[in-house]
Parts: sequence; C-alpha cells; structure tokens
Amino acid sequence: MRLILGLLLALFTLQPTASQYWAAGAFSLDDTQQVTGVRSTFEVKRIGGKSQKAAWMAATVGHYWVQAGWQNWGGPKVVVMCFDLDTMQQGCPGTDYFAHPEMVSGTMSTFEIVNVPGSTLWEVYVDGILTSRYDFGETYAVSGQVDIEQSPSDKPERFPVILFSPALEFQKAGEWVDAPSATRDGRSGGGVWGVEGMLQNPSLGPNQIQMGSGAELTIYGTSLW
Repeated sequence: MRLILGLLLALFTLQPTASQYWAAGAFSLDDTQQVTGVRSTFEVKRIGGKSQKAAWMAATVGHYWVQAGWQNWGGPKVVVMCFDLDTMQQGCPGTDYFAHPEMVSGTMSTFEIVNVPGSTLWEVYVDGILTSRYDFGETYAVSGQVDIEQSPSDKPERFPVILFSPALEFQKAGEWVDAPSATRDGRSGGGVWGVEGMLQNPSLGPNQIQMGSGAELTIYGTSLW
C-alpha cells in the first residue's frame, strides 16, 4: 500500500516538459480498503485551440490507474485510458470501448469507475452506459482524481473554466458518498490554470471544484473543501 501511495504522489506532482502536456487538478486518497467505486460529474464543453484538450476523472485500483472523460479533438468525445503503474505504460487487462456515448457541449456528464461485486473486475460507465471493463486483481480503490489537460504544446493555451459537481464521490458499502476532502495536485497548468473549491471561492459548495483559466491559482497541497 505504501508503494502504491508513493507512486500516486509522484504521479500527482509530475510536471510536463516542453512539447508534451499540461495539466492541473485535484485528488483524494482513501486507504481504508472500503472504496468500491469512484464517480465524478462535470461540464462538457467544445473548446477550440491548436492543441488537444481534455477533462477527466480517474481511480487507482491496485497497480492500475484508469481515467475517463472527454477530449476536444473530433468532439467533444469520450476518452478512456488505463495505465500500469509498475511500468508507467498504457494498457491494462480487459476491454476498452464497448460503446462511445455521445458528449453534448453545454451539459453535465457523469463518469464512474466501479467494482463488479464478488469479483476483481471493474467497469467504466459514462452517463450510465458501459464503456470499458478491466480486471485489476483488487476489489477496492485507493484514490480518486479530477483533472484538465492539454497536449502537446510548448505552453498552455486558454482553458475555459470547467465545473466538477459533485467533483469526487466514493462508493462504500454500496452507497455513494462525497469524498471527505480534496487536495490540489502538483501539476501547475503552466501557472495559468487555476483549481478552486469552496475554501477559495465562496460561491462553490462542498464537493464542487472549478478548474481552468480564471480559477484561483492554488498550489500543491491546498485543501479545496
């Protein structure tokens, strides 16, 4: 468990290099071995610019990290990716993309990664539609994360503010509950994308996060609610 948490903290503070990617976001850790699902609801927006942009949520299960969200190339359209934390390479045991649910700009969509009861299988749903299934060899998750991202470019472009609400929910004993807290991750978004919660912006409520150009420029480790 300590090794996995160490890998996560390294991932959450990873900084981009020129012509790669830019990101900013928040995370919540839970090592109680009770989390059987991670869920987030956030805005879908059609975004212009020269570079690919995306908004997503993620969960860490065992030695795997899976993300689901939308990207602006050819879209907005659904994107699901899974990584092996031991090798830091893309690819997990299972099946990607049973379906490609439609993303509608100007709406809120819900993304969830949940354990199949009685197994080590995990499924990814977008607005209630099954998109992917993986076998992670574990029955619980240890973190949830939300992020915005751009790649590739030598500098971050303007990213319209995206609302995540509820930003992070954990499934425990079959019930969805708000993550008790969320922390600003270490990816700076080039110092121009902010990440804020109700502790920074009183117009937001518990378990709400805004990210993008114009949101408060919080630093790594800042509590958001």
